[in-house]
Amino acid sequence: MEIKASCRLDLESMRALVHLRAYRGKSPKKRLTASLIMLPLLYALIIFEMIAFGINTLLVVLLVVTVALTFLTVYNHFLMPKASYKRLGVMQGSINSYTFRDEDIVVSTVSSEYNGEAIVSYSVIVSAFETSRYFFLTQTNSTCFVVDKSTVLGGTAEQLRQKLQSAVPKYVLCKY
Repeated sequence: MEIKASCRLDLESMRALVHLRAYRGKSPKKRLTASLIMLPLLYALIIFEMIAFGINTLLVVLLVVTVALTFLTVYNHFLMPKASYKRLGVMQGSINSYTFRDEDIVVSTVSSEYNGEAIVSYSVIVSAFETSRYFFLTQTNSTCFVVDKSTVLGGTAEQLRQKLQSAVPKYVLCKY
């Protein structure tokens, strides 16, 4: 049985991929909220310590590290997806079409400057992640196929999940 699906490589799909990798499968909204609550509390604690006990080199270093963590958190959540999307170059907006067969996956890519097709064996897929909107199939740290669940034809997202769970060594179902 063949299941077909596709995905446009747009900013939204890249945002989902970057957040998946940055937050390691945990909910990006919950992680961002936790960070944006804990960091100001840490600021307040450090400033209270500075007021109560005087300015100490260690406290200044902790304050600088906390500010750096805040900037890193904001960069990873808001700016990194845009930078990753820009790095796609001519592949921005390209459409990947997938045909999931019993033994392999046929991947067809269409963009303004590139058209191609490849056959990918399930054995080269190292891991698969599923969110409420996408499947992410990774071959290496820099290669990932993004499949939009709303485009599944010839089957259901549940059937595709079962196929991937049986074929891919590491399958993670994300709860967001």
